[in-house]
Amino acid sequence: MVDVPVHGGGATALLCSDGVADLVALYKLYDPATLIQRAATAGLNALITELRHYERALDPDGLKFPRYKQSDDATAILLRLEA
Repeated sequence: MVDVPVHGGGATALLCSDGVADLVALYKLYDPATLIQRAATAGLNALITELRHYERALDPDGLKFPRYKQSDDATAILLRLEA
């Protein structure tokens, strides 16, 4: 468990599966902060679309970005925490 300090205007958090986290860890499209920012501004569907584009169009065989299977689970919840 991780404590998230909430000061003043609150905080935005993204709870996601490892599939969505691959946008940071594997594909290097975002760092954690910019992934949350992208989810908050463009929506979760935009993240899933980007993820599937990498998995299915740019690297369907996993040669550039090695992984166990073409598509992983992709689940996310965007949270807004208020003080």
